[in-house]
Amino acid sequence: MDGLSVDAAEAAARRFVAFGRERCRLSEPRLSALVVAHDEERQLADCLSCLGFADETVVVLDRCCDRSREIALRFTERLVEGAWQAGGAAAARRDRRLPR
Repeated sequence: MDGLSVDAAEAAARRFVAFGRERCRLSEPRLSALVVAHDEERQLADCLSCLGFADETVVVLDRCCDRSREIALRFTERLVEGAWQAGGAAAARRDRRLPR
């Protein structure tokens, strides 16, 4: 029989699977949640607490004058703050200020 024995093939497959798992742990986030908020202190904590399934959460704070920033920082360090003239998140995307 040419090639690997069954035992060697199984061992190679196990190494490949283990490598894949390790690679996934070391890779960049796979799923990002983006939340755009404007003075949402009453709802922001409930919203962000539901996003535990995401690999990362990014919060865009658009002209917030309340405690939204403080609340967002309890859940993530990935904040984008600004004052967009019109369109909030759409303007942020046009300005390309969102982290990649």
